[in-house]
Amino acid sequence: MDRCPDCKLTDPLIADLESTYDGALTIEWIDVETVDSWERWNAYAFLEVPAVVVNGTVTIPKEEITDENLRAAIEQSLAGAEPQENSPPIGELAAD
Repeated sequence: MDRCPDCKLTDPLIADLESTYDGALTIEWIDVETVDSWERWNAYAFLEVPAVVVNGTVTIPKEEITDENLRAAIEQSLAGAEPQENSPPIGELAAD
């Protein structure tokens, strides 16, 4: 969300990862202020933004978004971790 102060803090962490992984990572930003996007995002049962889903396998709520947690989730995904049960089939994404 444009007016979210927490998003302004975490967005740079997420954006910096795209260049770090040199094409192996695609970030999809979801604007949860639209109905379709909110419903898609809500499938992960998050209550707040920002939050991150990595390849449908790892969910990271707002209070756990750190560089270390993001990198661990990405590495887990790149190593071939299976998606969590009932996870929507989407790529890496971040909602703000």
